[in-house]
Amino acid sequence: MTMTIAPKSAARRNEKLWIAIRETGLSYAAFALEVRTTAEASGRHDLRPDRTRVGHWVNDGQVPQHPMPDILAQTLSRLRGFVVEPEDLGLPRAPAPVAARPRGAADVAHSFARHVTSSDLSVDDISELDIAVRELRAVYPERSPSDLWPSAMEHRQRAHELLHHRRHTLREGRELAYQAGMLSVILAWIAHDIADHEAVAAFAADAGAHGQQADAPEVIAWAEDVLATDALFDNRPLDALTAATRGLAVAPRKSDSAVRLAAQLGRIYARLGNHAGFDEAAARVEALRPNLSICRSGLFRFDGAGIDSFNASAYLWLGRPHEAHDVAVASIRQYRSMPSAGAPTRLAIAQLDLALAHAALGNPEEAVRVGHAALSSGRLVHAIATRARHLDLDLRRRYPGLRGAGDLREQVRAIQPVA
Repeated sequence: MTMTIAPKSAARRNEKLWIAIRETGLSYAAFALEVRTTAEASGRHDLRPDRTRVGHWVNDGQVPQHPMPDILAQTLSRLRGFVVEPEDLGLPRAPAPVAARPRGAADVAHSFARHVTSSDLSVDDISELDIAVRELRAVYPERSPSDLWPSAMEHRQRAHELLHHRRHTLREGRELAYQAGMLSVILAWIAHDIADHEAVAAFAADAGAHGQQADAPEVIAWAEDVLATDALFDNRPLDALTAATRGLAVAPRKSDSAVRLAAQLGRIYARLGNHAGFDEAAARVEALRPNLSICRSGLFRFDGAGIDSFNASAYLWLGRPHEAHDVAVASIRQYRSMPSAGAPTRLAIAQLDLALAHAALGNPEEAVRVGHAALSSGRLVHAIATRARHLDLDLRRRYPGLRGAGDLREQVRAIQPVA
């Protein structure tokens, strides 16, 4: 193989290209043939450099036109066994193509705008879901789970259909995700009422996912609240603590969800026997009481009566029956001041807490009387049944053979939570 001879003058010589060709061991003529091979493989049969052209590139420093710098780099990469770039040869890289202004550019821009605002939804689709959420949360306290479930599930499926099978704008998509999340929180509460813990977790997770997509932290907070409540009544206080902490981390400041979750955290600490944790949480909640209504019913609302009701349970778990008695009485008074129907579940739980306080304070007959009153509720859901069993066990432990306790025991055992 003939070695290329170095050019006599290097005043304008492309030293990088000269060295690269020299290291291949090829003459300019042989190298030119290799370049032709590369060009033909790239479909450029019109590029046929000879030894003279190679000499001009090397000795005279001429810069070959595009795409020859890339072809030279590809040829030397093949011959030398490693990647060579045009810059390594002292040659420019091919310039990036400049997009020409397309004809009809304005039409293209108008098309973009039409697509981002196009929607197959009617003006009522999202409004109907919003109204459904409002109605369900209003009637939830007075309707049985079996009455609530069909409507809630029908609207949740409708939200799914609109979100995933109908064209909508990005803004509409976020609103649909918000309504879907709220409907799933309602379904989680209904599942909690019938002690379907698996369904509670599933719908709460679904609500949280849609809340994230809707950029609606309050949906996520309400989802964590129902998880915390379900875990607490299922004797899983550590799970409840985890859920309440997560919810409180995202709940909008001073919102009903934030205040409820703070109160929730307090009663969970009490259930765990953490006096300091409860006192700290209760103080934070008490500072927010002036911002709340005294008493109002419905899901996604929290009020002064709710604070007292939560505290009644907490004081009992902490062994402070006098305080439990006082806040339970205050809570019951507020619930009874509500219009007909009101909040029967919350009223019954407050009455059961009052009965437990009476038992702890040495008033078993009053505990039985208040217990009977609590179980006359027309909405005996799982939470009431759980708290009633606690009352029965507490009376049997404290006052064995108590007259009248047997009737209450039979009433407790006969409870069939409404489905």
